[in-house]
Amino acid sequence: MNKKFLSLVLALVMVLGTFSSVFAAPAEKKETKEAPKAAETVVPKLTGKKAKIDWLKDRGYISGRKVNEDPKNNDLALDKTIQRAEVSKLLVFATGNENKVDALKGITIYKDVALNYWANGYINVGSTEPSKANNLPFLLGYPGNVFKPVNNVTYAELAKMLVTLTKTDLTKAMHDQANKNWPAQWMAWAADLGIFDDVTVADANKAVNREDAFTMIFNAMYRLKEIKVMPANETMGILSQIKNGEITINQGEMAKTVKLTDNTTFVLYKYGSYDVNAEPTNPRIVKASAISNAEYYYGSLVRVLVNEKGEATHVLELGNPDFLALGIGSRYGENNRWDGVADNTIETAYRFLAKVNYKDGDAKSILFRDPSATTGGVEVKLTKATKYFVADAKKNQLTEVKDADEALRIVGNPAATNWIDRVYVGYNDVESAKDHETSSPTAIKGYNEATVVVFNKVEKDNNGEVTLRVKNDVTSKYNITLEDVDGKEVIADVATYRGGFPNNFNADKLDVIKWTNNNAAGIGIEKVIDHSKTERYPIVKVIDKDGAKLVVEDKLGNTARLVVDSEADIFLNGQLKEGALIQFRTLAGNVPGSDATDANTVDIVSVMPKGVELAGVLQGVVLDNQGNQYYAKNVKAADVKEYNGTNNHYKVIVNQLNSFYNTDDGVKRDLVWMSNSETEDLQAWLKANDDNANIRYKLKDNVQGNENEAYDLEVLYGDKWLPVADAVVKKAADDKAAQKAALDAFNKKVAAVEDATKLADQAAFDKAAKELKALVDEFNALKVDMLEKSDVDKAKADLNAKIKALNDAAGAKTPAIKTNPTVTEIA
Repeated sequence: MNKKFLSLVLALVMVLGTFSSVFAAPAEKKETKEAPKAAETVVPKLTGKKAKIDWLKDRGYISGRKVNEDPKNNDLALDKTIQRAEVSKLLVFATGNENKVDALKGITIYKDVALNYWANGYINVGSTEPSKANNLPFLLGYPGNVFKPVNNVTYAELAKMLVTLTKTDLTKAMHDQANKNWPAQWMAWAADLGIFDDVTVADANKAVNREDAFTMIFNAMYRLKEIKVMPANETMGILSQIKNGEITINQGEMAKTVKLTDNTTFVLYKYGSYDVNAEPTNPRIVKASAISNAEYYYGSLVRVLVNEKGEATHVLELGNPDFLALGIGSRYGENNRWDGVADNTIETAYRFLAKVNYKDGDAKSILFRDPSATTGGVEVKLTKATKYFVADAKKNQLTEVKDADEALRIVGNPAATNWIDRVYVGYNDVESAKDHETSSPTAIKGYNEATVVVFNKVEKDNNGEVTLRVKNDVTSKYNITLEDVDGKEVIADVATYRGGFPNNFNADKLDVIKWTNNNAAGIGIEKVIDHSKTERYPIVKVIDKDGAKLVVEDKLGNTARLVVDSEADIFLNGQLKEGALIQFRTLAGNVPGSDATDANTVDIVSVMPKGVELAGVLQGVVLDNQGNQYYAKNVKAADVKEYNGTNNHYKVIVNQLNSFYNTDDGVKRDLVWMSNSETEDLQAWLKANDDNANIRYKLKDNVQGNENEAYDLEVLYGDKWLPVADAVVKKAADDKAAQKAALDAFNKKVAAVEDATKLADQAAFDKAAKELKALVDEFNALKVDMLEKSDVDKAKADLNAKIKALNDAAGAKTPAIKTNPTVTEIA
């Protein structure tokens, strides 16, 4: 049956130069106005090396080496070998990734592949571009971070490359395990996939000849079925956002958004010493899925390669606000990292600053020099083709701009009279011409010409952040109604929201959000009060108000003191009074720490409308709750101490962060009193729960006049509060049931071990011995103190019986069993 593959364009055209003309270019096609389409070729099922190689040759996919410069006399040199670098280039073209090579030239992934090595870009693409079959790159170096490009490719190495390109169920774990068992598993997979059809491999580690290589590649082409090779696109600009599986380049009208995948490759600079996302195991690249700090790249000038699906495959960082132009350690000079954009880069550094020079109202050049000097420096010509960018992540100015004038207005230097810091430029050298012919022969001076100018320190702020409260949910017309602190309605269009489906906008009624909006990043929200999460943002009642000082009460009667920050956002301020129900956020984000000011000072207050009820509690939200707190976290057995045996009471220490605060005398209390009976129940619970518990209780005046006696004690069991005595009983029952289930499962495993009389060979014997050794460890780890001793003894006896039978079989020296490992019975 014929299988289709779409333009596996072994158009292996450009391979001619370095691959000794292995592949020839297909005939050129006339241009059309339609979008480029992949050519379609049917790869037939053929038998025999000659038929497969002739098929490739007849269709112009391969050609031979010229003999005596006679184009009609070609020698396919089928008995010759192929180097690793050559086959890397071959397979990059075979998979349609040749358009990604230029962007990755000049990047050293392997220490033995120099920046200027002819196959540098091909090796980099093969090592980072995922296969369409399984998302794994087909190239991998040797230990020690070397590639050995001039080594001849072996049968095993080529098989591994082709398996990676074709095997659809191959996973990273399978890949790594196969490498550990090199090369047996790769050879087996290649055979199963038909890659060795018509090829005889006597030695997997022998160099493959061109005849077998062409045959194996034909077999892989047949296996691939369909490959679409579409022209790759590239975009360059300032990275303004990585969010929701997308990368955004520039802002406003200049914005362009590209999809990210887990395999999008970020090509790093300085390999970990500069880049916070670099991984120690592969410090020269990082996949999008491994990025832990996306904001690190905000403001970076990048080149992005995009595949036919609109997905970013590679992101090459050229510069960023922290380190300016990347690629060279000096202030200016040749920069291979910028190949395809500029030959050289220059930046402000040390005492060098930059100044834009105008003539007749136009920006003509940019000069880099120490301002204290009157001569010297480096001048770079600005042209109509020069691109200008501003990149200051703190000011949210991350975009390409139309010209130098717009850039300087954002930078804060509209008159262009000042020297500017934090600037870098990509430029080309235009060499001088000594023998320029004109009507009067003259010499022409050389000059520098800017392709890219980036300003990284700007004055104009583009954040536009505002705090709003959601009044009504999103409508079918992509509108959402918000309100400001004065109650004024703000109708917003969420059609450009990228956090999810617009009608499922990530903010619900009465949520308080920090709202930003621009064309590049779309709508952004930071939820600062989630109305539904009352355990974090409780709805409490204001019972006392004295200016900025509040006393609030939760649904259980706990109270706390709050101070409203002078810069707080209050929804709605005119309604913040005694009796009002509010939600709030503290400076500590409603997560109390050791700082009482941050924990009890609020910067956002949201007054609830009618119909909303009290919800949540103050405990764990603010610090220094007052004298009627009912809840203590992480109480331990050591916290329970007898109080001189007086009046049959114990004292219980309370965690410092949850201590009591008496509003009358202003004194913290860090203990409560309990009766002997309640204390005994608590101690039983602590013993059953590894010396730790969360408890709650009511408070009353105790017999000695101290107002901090706890009673009606409850403990948190799972997610439910139970009277402590009941919880002790329930936990004991649950623990016993769990122990019984564990013993039952153990017995089934013992029963499943193969009987010694049925052990026919060494492998079966070793398997049974391994299982029994593991069961001995499992039995010793069982917790069965609550079970019947007879049941436990029977389980041990059954296991020992299996062990004895195995050891007896070993002692009998069965012919099929050459080694006799024994298993020790349980005493």
